[in-house]
Amino acid sequence: MIKPTIGRVVWFHRAGASVGDQPWPALVCYVHNDHLINVAGFDNNGSHFACQCVGLVQEGEQYPDGGENYACWMPYQQQQAKKHEMDSQPEATKGLETAFDAHQKMMAAKTHEEFLKAQQQKATEGGAGQGPDVQKDAEAEAALRKKLGI
Repeated sequence: MIKPTIGRVVWFHRAGASVGDQPWPALVCYVHNDHLINVAGFDNNGSHFACQCVGLVQEGEQYPDGGENYACWMPYQQQQAKKHEMDSQPEATKGLETAFDAHQKMMAAKTHEEFLKAQQQKATEGGAGQGPDVQKDAEAEAALRKKLGI
């Protein structure tokens, strides 16, 4: 949700306008709450107008059926709000992602080390894990360690 503040530009849709009519540009002059504002702007002829207690439709909310005036944010403003929201989220979760990634790497390395220990134990008991398989396991271990950065 975009918080309305005085001086912000909104698109004003007048009551009874046809579906194809373009909205009028308007400035927020007074904020009653996040969904109710006063505006002043210009109509399609460039004449000024003012309107009080205009419903501000936020993204995802239902638009009125045409029987009342309402205002909404321009698509660019909505895109910027989404971008700002997405840009601010990684900072809040960055430490959590890093800790999670570190945990995943540790668990993968631990699992791989357990696998290698089991292979070595089988090799010392005789049979499995000897010859070319030992070399393949060493190469696989080196590749995994490189991938995990350990």
